[in-house]
Amino acid sequence: MAVRILIARPADANEVETVSEGLGEDVANLLTTVTELSERTDAQTCLRRGALLSFSQVQQIESGACVKCSHCEASLSLDFYEA
Repeated sequence: MAVRILIARPADANEVETVSEGLGEDVANLLTTVTELSERTDAQTCLRRGALLSFSQVQQIESGACVKCSHCEASLSLDFYEA
């Protein structure tokens, strides 16, 4: 099973749009695969507006720090993502 994901953000927008496509013969596992990917992808976007976070911001959050989203100024921490 493979999943192709397109993540797009217009230059003038703070939100992203995602499109997922399942590839392979065993599409019965598609929901589980997309769910697992979604859980990982959430940690790389601002849950308030969907803006992409930088790799550095993701690392800071994973280490327990609180960071501000550069697009909407929301305070983001590990607790925010685990809720």
